[in-house]
Amino acid sequence: MNVDFSIIGWTISILAALQVILLAILIWRKVLRNRKERKEQQRYAELLPEFVSYLYGESALDVAKLKTDYRVAQRLASDIMSSTRDEAIQEKVRSTAFAALQKPYERALEDPSWPVRMNVLYYVQSFQMKGLAPLLQTKFQKMPLWNEEKKQMARTLASLGDTSILPAVYSGSQHSQKFYRDVLLRFPAEADLQLLAFYEETDNPSYQCAYLQRIGDREAQEQIAQVESALASDLTEVRIQALKTIGNLYYMQAPELLRPFFFSTHWQERMLVAQTVRKLDIHEFSEELGRILGDSEWWVRYAAAETILEVEGAEKLAYYVKNHPDSFARDMASQWLSTESRSNAYA
Repeated sequence: MNVDFSIIGWTISILAALQVILLAILIWRKVLRNRKERKEQQRYAELLPEFVSYLYGESALDVAKLKTDYRVAQRLASDIMSSTRDEAIQEKVRSTAFAALQKPYERALEDPSWPVRMNVLYYVQSFQMKGLAPLLQTKFQKMPLWNEEKKQMARTLASLGDTSILPAVYSGSQHSQKFYRDVLLRFPAEADLQLLAFYEETDNPSYQCAYLQRIGDREAQEQIAQVESALASDLTEVRIQALKTIGNLYYMQAPELLRPFFFSTHWQERMLVAQTVRKLDIHEFSEELGRILGDSEWWVRYAAAETILEVEGAEKLAYYVKNHPDSFARDMASQWLSTESRSNAYA
């Protein structure tokens, strides 16, 4: 077999040349990128004092300077927004960011690159650029699939207070409860009336649960009426979320509404009502707590024993150790008494 070593040599030479060319291209791209970053850093250093001076009312600002490089303007606005809690300063940053970044962001939202579009959505939310809401709403309505970009667009529109997205977001149960909650939590307080109106109109349990979560997360005790009304819902998941929200609020106006939950056919409700009684330090359910101390579910017995110990005291739990008719109840009461004794010993 004859081997033509000249062909092999040429092949190796060509491959080596291609590698050198590729390396040269990579190096050149890195040089250009570094040069661009140095230029942006220099521009940032030049504009920062002028921008800060403008924000504190010490001088005027030529917005045209910010428009020359939107990445520099974006970084300036982002850095200052994250470094101050002064609402007046933040509002000034937001208005300046909109003036400088509106057009670049409108173009970027049409960019074929997914990361570019997603990045802009985050910044629109951060800078509260409500002037871009109509454009986002149009794009949102045209997107047929609920991919990650459409979900982020929903979050961004929610942060801008656009309640028109509610029917589309909560039209079914195709998303996780975490997403539903995330969207609702981003709405500003100014949207509360519209959110309440939608809550009262819709029969979508995902929205109802997310709305109740929002009340608890915002510690909005003034909305306890909606939460207590939800305790009478026909939907188990809504009643469970109402119990959780009351626990998060550490407050309710009508504790008597909790009584039926001690007799619920759902063990989660029996467990949660015991936890709620403990959190609110309610003393009128002694008999009911003693009853579910002998529950068939371990978690219910556990919650009942913990609540009896904290609300009624160790003496009551000791009484159940000796006198409860259910052996599992006596064991759970004994377990909690032992835990309490060890805690006191190390206190």
